[in-house]
Amino acid sequence: MAAVACGSTLPHWVVGRQSTAPDIRLAWEQELVRTALDTLEGQLADIAEPMDSAVTWRSVMVCYRGKSGAAYGRDAVLAARLATDRPEALRSWRTFGELFGVLRQLANDGVPSPAQEFEDLANGTRTLLLAHALDVAAPAHREHLLELRARAGTDPGARGELRAALRDPSVLDGYGRRVESLRQHCCAVLDRLAPHGPYRELLHGLVHTSARAVPNGVSPCGS
Repeated sequence: MAAVACGSTLPHWVVGRQSTAPDIRLAWEQELVRTALDTLEGQLADIAEPMDSAVTWRSVMVCYRGKSGAAYGRDAVLAARLATDRPEALRSWRTFGELFGVLRQLANDGVPSPAQEFEDLANGTRTLLLAHALDVAAPAHREHLLELRARAGTDPGARGELRAALRDPSVLDGYGRRVESLRQHCCAVLDRLAPHGPYRELLHGLVHTSARAVPNGVSPCGS
């Protein structure tokens, strides 16, 4: 009920109270509806996949951009619409927001409480860390990881072994490099959209902070 009120009804009420031009309010309303549907699709894709389905970096990124990135992309577009109505600029701001939202989700993935982390493993939650581990594992080890994931829901020992495998330094190092690539892409989009401006460095700082919260995330250097 709270999600419906805060994630759907309340934003429309807030937009309706703004003293902006009618075309901007209409664009905002359309963006709210679009984002609600994108977020729902991402959440459904995340929970509807069978346990034995392919867990790849690409498939999990689709879920992350929907369930986490969509809301940040929405907010970037709502703000940008006050300054421009150029479709290419709004698409780029949405891309920046979605990438930033993915980094925020990765930061959340990286610092869960022990109970939450074991709950995610028990639920079979698909994370980018798991996708990366499966991507880089040798065939036999990959099959072992998939077996552990299948047993993790009911076997505490399997959950512990899977967690240890995902926290292996060799896995985290490669994962950190992929996260760093996402950070660089996000910053490059921002630099192209806002080469100057009072909020550019603040936004860069938020992006860097999110990437640094990821286990073994590469320390950002520059913008």
